[in-house]
Amino acid sequence: MSDFEDNPEDNGPSTPIKKRQIRNELLKHKKQKHIKQKYRKEWENNILFRDESTDIACISTMCIVVRFFDSDVGKISSQFWDLLPVYNIENPDQVHAGATSENIFLSVIASFKKNNVNVDNIIGFGSDGCSTMMGKNNSVSTRIKEKFPGVFIMRCICHSLHLCCSEAYKSLPRRLEDFARNVFNFFSHSSKHQSQFIEFQQFLNIDVHKILHPSQTRWLSLASVVERLLEQWDALKLFFTNKWISDKLLSSETIYNQLMDPFTKGYFYFLQWILPKFTTLNQYFQTDNIVLNTLHKKMEITFKDILLS
Repeated sequence: MSDFEDNPEDNGPSTPIKKRQIRNELLKHKKQKHIKQKYRKEWENNILFRDESTDIACISTMCIVVRFFDSDVGKISSQFWDLLPVYNIENPDQVHAGATSENIFLSVIASFKKNNVNVDNIIGFGSDGCSTMMGKNNSVSTRIKEKFPGVFIMRCICHSLHLCCSEAYKSLPRRLEDFARNVFNFFSHSSKHQSQFIEFQQFLNIDVHKILHPSQTRWLSLASVVERLLEQWDALKLFFTNKWISDKLLSSETIYNQLMDPFTKGYFYFLQWILPKFTTLNQYFQTDNIVLNTLHKKMEITFKDILLS
């Protein structure tokens, strides 16, 4: 630590804040390097997990997590390993080829070999269920099976449940999701609209809550969006009635017509009933508690509940 402490005799241009930032970055890098050295020594058998995401700067990255027995705590531990760019600008050929199963597989293996990790110790692989990762032919999982015979492959159950729910949702009218997005977009970019809406909420003695965003990537968000829209339904009807009459805007008229359609509200009541069954089950799989002995029973109860209701 002393090598990075602020020196009161230093009259250079660096400020104490900047020095602390540099020190923290150096220490963080040093700590991460120490962690990888520690893992390299302790790994006899380990399981690999990965997932990808795109940030606000439209940069796709791939996160790698490893699960292994940590002798320091005496139990199996899951730890962050690396964050890799899906499209490496230093390799134009890889960028041109895209996020193929071969490129993803080679990037993951290269991350371990770069830190002198024996990849032959990999005994498991977990990921979401997209075809690139878990397809029967030419996927990352098939390449891992070929490279490491006997490896255990596990697809994300939460992702599979989400896909089932999303596929069933396609049988409902498309206008339901469009309606939820239109209502959110009407308020999200206008503080004036939000302030005006509060007046209608207060007039009807409804809790002053904001309209939620129906995200495409957050699996459990739709249930909250439906619940919030039904909670604010009467205030929304009154607000958009006023907006449509006063402003004569197409956007407000479209939302007004949906709010006045009894079938639209009926569909949202159905979603309010069915979605918590999936979100509760999804959350059950994400718990930190040991629920292995009750998972099958939980799935069976939910399945029967949906069939017999």
